[in-house]
Amino acid sequence: MLINKNDTLKSLLGGIQSEMHWKTWGPFVADAENDHIIRAIGQELYDYLLTKVDPVTDALTGSTRENALIKKLRTTLGHYTEMESALSILVQKGDGGLAIATPPSMQAPGKWMIVGKISESRDKADRHMEATLQYLEKYKADFPAWTESSAYTITHSLFLGSATEYTEYFPAVRESRRLYVALRGFVVKSEKDFILPLLGDALFRAWKTRLLTSDPWTDLELEALNLLRTALANDAFRRGMPYLNLNSDFRLVSETDGIRNEDVLNDAKINAIRSDTDKESAEYANRLKRLLDKKASATIFPEYFASDLYVPTQRKSYQPPVNCDPAMPFEL
Repeated sequence: MLINKNDTLKSLLGGIQSEMHWKTWGPFVADAENDHIIRAIGQELYDYLLTKVDPVTDALTGSTRENALIKKLRTTLGHYTEMESALSILVQKGDGGLAIATPPSMQAPGKWMIVGKISESRDKADRHMEATLQYLEKYKADFPAWTESSAYTITHSLFLGSATEYTEYFPAVRESRRLYVALRGFVVKSEKDFILPLLGDALFRAWKTRLLTSDPWTDLELEALNLLRTALANDAFRRGMPYLNLNSDFRLVSETDGIRNEDVLNDAKINAIRSDTDKESAEYANRLKRLLDKKASATIFPEYFASDLYVPTQRKSYQPPVNCDPAMPFEL
């Protein structure tokens, strides 16, 4: 694993004032790696990075950037481990069943403290994960195990490939990795149901391919891409909004910690947000459509120009000019 020793884990968590045994914490580290780290960076890069970690001493043996990436991942992993273990670590398990651990002169933390700690660890882990992915993106040339992996292809084939990118076009996401993962399926659906019919199959596939290459985009292409991403971000959020606080059993989920009550979003608020995002997505989709129709040619957006979706907007040579003054009509 990326973390194999108590000392390494302690140095990441901070504030450790009691004994920790690896046989207790190791399973939480493994769960956090499987549930969060591998899903984010892919199995290929994870396996490669393991070759740069001494499983006995936890010493790092990679290049400068490889070691820097592992350190960032370890910090992220530490916070996810704390999040995953917060409840289970309080419970003693044995043949006699479950019991709350209450050592002498100590008491179990209150519910508000447990919930607060889980929330804090989750937020820290999300922030560090986004920072780690940004580092990986910046120095991707140094990590061929990542750029050649299926995880890279899946992530970068989306027009909104990360929480940071989603936040750029829809600030309410606030770089939350957790929220982005919850919305990613709706991004995929919105691309197929909303963006594909807008661009046409040829241009849609051409741009999808461009996302996976390092070819530069022209200023006009970037303008169109920004309009597309804003429309997509709003449409995907509109689609996912009613389901974000439902669990896998379709039960409504809300957090109550004993001090702060967080009400479930009511129908009126959900409908208001969906209405706003629906208007926003439609506006930017129309702006994108007008841009494509106005600028498309045999050399600019050629895939769209050759499709049935293209609608010429320029006046033909045989058409009379537009009469802007009704008081002076043309005489034909």
